[in-house]
Amino acid sequence: MVRWSAVNSARIDAEQAAATKRLASLHKTPSAVLGPAVVSADVLPLDADSPVTVNANPGFSEYRTRLDFSNSYGSAVRIYEIDVQGAPQLRTTLAPGRTYKANTQFGIPWLAADTNGHPLGLYFPTASPANAEVPDARTLSWRASLGPEDVSRYYEGYLTPIRPAAAAAPVGAGQGIRTAIGFVNWTTQTIDLYCATADGARSKVTSLGPGKNYSAKTYLNDRWIASDPNSDFVETYKPAPIPMTAILWPR
Repeated sequence: MVRWSAVNSARIDAEQAAATKRLASLHKTPSAVLGPAVVSADVLPLDADSPVTVNANPGFSEYRTRLDFSNSYGSAVRIYEIDVQGAPQLRTTLAPGRTYKANTQFGIPWLAADTNGHPLGLYFPTASPANAEVPDARTLSWRASLGPEDVSRYYEGYLTPIRPAAAAAPVGAGQGIRTAIGFVNWTTQTIDLYCATADGARSKVTSLGPGKNYSAKTYLNDRWIASDPNSDFVETYKPAPIPMTAILWPR
């Protein structure tokens, strides 16, 4: 079982929100043309003794992008691409201070690990090229210990739940602007994912076990609900004009 740190869902800061708004009118433009409007693909710290259970979700070739890795860890790190079976494929070893540009696409996780094979953090690409720093060991440890009341100040580039009053899918759900959405289950329970329609009905899409991830093509007006039938965990997400990932964190 993956022992995820108690990390809150990452928050879109003011700069990220502004970038998303600017991109709304460009939703049909290939991501390679959009340029580096999304400035950060923030690292989600992992316990050094925990296995990685995420896997690549193929089928998003129209959302090709790039992660620009930089090594601030203080010693060499290895950069892996996670394949569809969940196996890490080594792409490069970065010396301290060096960089690596990884061509990738939405739905494919990347892993940074030390040279002993201990995982340091996960990265989930957005639709635009993004910086992906491997922070120093002290910063990774500190950020992994953040509580829900603090973590929103330090994470950017991920979707956050919307207000319950805005949870109903508007007229036009299931049509219009195409985009994509991703989910990562950072909790210790199984989470059910539903897509809501304009009449309020919910269609179950999949169930995510602890540490698992899922990506799907969707529409901007759709609403996605993540819930655990055995607890009070319920969160609703609105897709962004550019493909983005939501982190479901323990309560």
